[in-house]
Amino acid sequence: MKRDSGNWKPENGEYRKRKTWRLAKRHLKRTHRGFLNLVEKRVEELKPEKDDRDRFLSLSGRLPMGGAIRASDLVARFRYARFIAQEVRDLARASDDLDFYFLTLLADEGIMSDRTPRYLRRTLGRKADKAMRKVGLDGLYVVEVQAVTSWPRGGKGRTLLAHVHILGWKHENAPNNSAEDIKRELGWEKKRSNIPWTSRLGADPIHVRHLSEPLGCPSYWAAYLLKAPHDAKNLVPPKKELGTFPVPKARMMSTTKGYRPELAMRIFELMAQIPLSSVVSGTGSGATMLGRCRTLLALWDKERMARWAEDGKEWIAPFDERAFWKRTHRKRRAKYRRFFIDGPTIKARDSGRRV
Repeated sequence: MKRDSGNWKPENGEYRKRKTWRLAKRHLKRTHRGFLNLVEKRVEELKPEKDDRDRFLSLSGRLPMGGAIRASDLVARFRYARFIAQEVRDLARASDDLDFYFLTLLADEGIMSDRTPRYLRRTLGRKADKAMRKVGLDGLYVVEVQAVTSWPRGGKGRTLLAHVHILGWKHENAPNNSAEDIKRELGWEKKRSNIPWTSRLGADPIHVRHLSEPLGCPSYWAAYLLKAPHDAKNLVPPKKELGTFPVPKARMMSTTKGYRPELAMRIFELMAQIPLSSVVSGTGSGATMLGRCRTLLALWDKERMARWAEDGKEWIAPFDERAFWKRTHRKRRAKYRRFFIDGPTIKARDSGRRV
């Protein structure tokens, strides 16, 4: 192995020791199973009738349902994530001249209450696409939604945070290819009010990792893009140290403490209104990669539908989804409004196209 200014790669283009392809698959299974367990726990608390129970099963991908595949279809979501991670793995193994980066970007537009939520997916996606083009990255990005358990809203509901994850790559000899260069180009530590990435939570709004062996292989981080929201974020305040410059930032730590099944169900409700094909977007060669993955997903879905037909599984008939989700909020004193979603959603009268 060769070292080159602190960023170095194994000869085969795929990191061996930490966060490998095998761990990527395990991570996907663990997160999808953990999130499904939370949703199922909430379903048991609601004690729904058989029709509603079957609807939960169909929304999570365990019974056939017409229309586009939804982001809440955890079975299809897992397969889609596997296809994407495999594509990234093949790219990393075949291209020793590429540097890979993983970015996490926060914007104040992503902070919302679970009672009156505004999911600005298209707004954040446009900002992510512009950021990738600005720093010269091809790749993939996801607008993920997680709960923040330690951010009180004064009785206005629990906090949901929509934020951007990016897996990008560019040639190793390209200009400004260090993590510090990318952060600077994206406006890190600028004091202007018009910079795109800000966070009133106090956390660092621009976090860039230049993937090297200690951080793991790119395929692991590709799987991380489509992990299920099985945990929440806990905002850890910075330590107050006199004379410290720049001012230390708060940290976002993963946690399951305070992450209730009814809050997971609220996120599941959002996912059930979004097509799976719109969850991940790409720029440059990343967009071409996604096209291949969607083709693989469509072929896999045809096989799944054929198995359902052989087993005699009946398709879930269309139902009043607004009333259905209102029933999931019973036994709760607060009033929960529908999600306002800026971006593609599942339509009542869609074309029937699955992917």
